[in-house]
Amino acid sequence: MWRRPLWALALLTLYGLEAAWATRPLLCRLSDAAYDFRDPLYTIWALQHNYQIILSGRWDRYWQAPSLWDYPWSLALADAHLGTALWSWPAYVLSGDAVVAHNVAMLGSYLLTALAAYLLAQAICGVRWLSALLGAAAAATPFRLAQVEHIQVLQTQWLLFASWCLVRCQQREHWGYVAGFCACCWLTLTSCMYLSVFQLLLFAPWVAALAVRRGWYKRSHKLFRAWVWSGVAATVAAAWFLQPYISIYRNEQFQRRLSAVMSG
Repeated sequence: MWRRPLWALALLTLYGLEAAWATRPLLCRLSDAAYDFRDPLYTIWALQHNYQIILSGRWDRYWQAPSLWDYPWSLALADAHLGTALWSWPAYVLSGDAVVAHNVAMLGSYLLTALAAYLLAQAICGVRWLSALLGAAAAATPFRLAQVEHIQVLQTQWLLFASWCLVRCQQREHWGYVAGFCACCWLTLTSCMYLSVFQLLLFAPWVAALAVRRGWYKRSHKLFRAWVWSGVAATVAAAWFLQPYISIYRNEQFQRRLSAVMSG
């Protein structure tokens, strides 16, 4: 894609216009509006806390957000939005405004999802125009359009980037694709707990089948160390992120019966 600058520019323009249209009139009101005044207000507050922690480096206070003081895991009472904050914090640094960064992250999720779907389709079929259409379709699926006020659910790009890494790793075995796959899985987990459940159902059998078929589990294989070290790093990082959620649901008895969940 990037070897053809004009084609890359055309794709970025197409997907950028699609993002602006799907979220209209957000692009013209980045600093003084949210898509609605319900869930995005919490998200902006949570992102503000994430940005302050990233810039200050006070990770020991990450889970103790300025709410329900001094409950030690107040940020874990909902999605923490760490994965979204990690890639959108430059917008906060440049603007100094969490509202701008939130809106940039929303627009960026459309652009990144489209690009990830394009790369995945290109790796599978190799037809540029078809891949471009599939990228545009992926960013504007009814599922995404129906969840436009839930920025965590819009972070579908990491699922697609992880899938692309797996496909490319089949075509050209390289440790970079393994590391990229594990990093994208962790970003999905820290962006949206809902999507992390779907990625587990998708990738667990896929990776297991590829490991058996291509011999990645063998110590003699060149990717064995890459899978071990990347897997260990991702597991440790995931355990750090999940521990407060597990503690809350275990100690505070917030569990709901399956029948109650199904009945709403």
